[in-house]
Amino acid sequence: MERAAKNGVSRGMLHNRIRKGWDIEKAITTPKISLSEAGRMSAASQPRWNIN
Repeated sequence: MERAAKNGVSRGMLHNRIRKGWDIEKAITTPKISLSEAGRMSAASQPRWNIN
């Protein structure tokens, strides 16, 4: 928990990440991201529609 807290990861967030199948090391060391950053990442992963 100390390592997770240093990266801004709360106990609940760590629990949720592990429950979702994250590797424990990745769950501990990946810092928390803002909602706007998460939205940008999600939008970037969506396929672009190309209507000609």
